[in-house]
Amino acid sequence: MRATRFTFEQIERDIASPIVEVRSRAVHELANQVNQDPSIGPRALPIFQRMLPVEQDPFAVTEVARGIELILGHVAAVPLWTKLLDHPSPGVAASVALCLQHPDYVQTLLNCLRRRTEPLVRSCAINVLGRLKDPAVLPVLIEHLSDPSLRVTTIDALANHDDPAALPYLRPLLDDTSDGRMDDRGCMLTVGDVAGYAVRQLEHRANLRATTPAPAHKPISLGGEPARYPTASHLPTVEPIPLSTAVALPFAGPPRQWVRFAPYVPLALGLIEIPWAIMVLILTYNPQGGPGRTPQQTHTLDFVAALPALVGLLVGFYTVLRGRVQGGLAWTCVIIGSIVCGLAVFVFGLEFFN
Repeated sequence: MRATRFTFEQIERDIASPIVEVRSRAVHELANQVNQDPSIGPRALPIFQRMLPVEQDPFAVTEVARGIELILGHVAAVPLWTKLLDHPSPGVAASVALCLQHPDYVQTLLNCLRRRTEPLVRSCAINVLGRLKDPAVLPVLIEHLSDPSLRVTTIDALANHDDPAALPYLRPLLDDTSDGRMDDRGCMLTVGDVAGYAVRQLEHRANLRATTPAPAHKPISLGGEPARYPTASHLPTVEPIPLSTAVALPFAGPPRQWVRFAPYVPLALGLIEIPWAIMVLILTYNPQGGPGRTPQQTHTLDFVAALPALVGLLVGFYTVLRGRVQGGLAWTCVIIGSIVCGLAVFVFGLEFFN
């Protein structure tokens, strides 16, 4: 608990302030005091009720509603939250939607999706509906995949909803290269990237549910017989993870932007390798003769000449592990580029180790 508390006189004075930050801080403090000491609820309620009709700041409005709910209870506050979803300000309505993290508000949020047309409000409602995991919500979320302005939010909501029935509707989006959203590293993800991450999440959770052993049974004693424990034959069989999957696990997760072009890198570097190797050999050629190059110089020259091909091989290996090779053209570029780069690395490798 903080060492100092705002007095009611100070809170009432700050609530009348024209500065949004002062009003928001005051109502937040009052709601926290009601949460810590419910006995002050009757005195705080008129302050909240007086502030609610005139306040336009999203954070302040949601704090007022939270304070009223703390005083009157959840059931009595449901009509208040429902009414606030129709607030004329889209920012307020969106903030209110994000606060409705209770199953009682599923139908309220569905009605909000039908009434409100602002993308911000609809996006927040879809976000919360996905987290509530109500089975009746799944068809509504799938329907909103067709809306480009809500597609990325709906994909994330379906991942949070955690129903494998959404997988057939997410997989067709894997090839969508339109811009999706920024990740936490500042990279722009495509819609296909976001859908791929959601598909991996849903498949992983479905596999966990399918392979998780049943809860252990307590020993049962029948009359004077000794207690019986489940034998190994009663336990479910868990298949080992394939080696390829285990190797690829460290590379799982949303990819960076440049990974989209990775399948074409091996072929590009394979084509660059030929003029690069010729240029290196020409620049190091000594037409005057002489004692020639030392073994160390020869090894360095071979490594420099083979560097583009070596990078192409590594990028091709990384791309296949990440599962980023999609489509016939991408596979053709990876295969041909890897063969060209592999031949170049093989030739210069022989020179390097001789």
